[in-house]
Amino acid sequence: MGEATFDRMVQEGLMPKGKRVFRRVIWDRRDLADAMAALDRKWGQTAARAAGTGINPWDELLK
Repeated sequence: MGEATFDRMVQEGLMPKGKRVFRRVIWDRRDLADAMAALDRKWGQTAARAAGTGINPWDELLK
């Protein structure tokens, strides 16, 4: 995923915020894994609704 997409997902609460350590921002891999699992659940529901419609479920998720 691109940096801009990830930043947008953080702003929208879909991904966790990083923690600043000195001049770097770091993320806990477990927080990222939990966020991705939540997206998978949400994506699965969106994909089921979009099936056969030609709608890209990720487009719907990232609105």
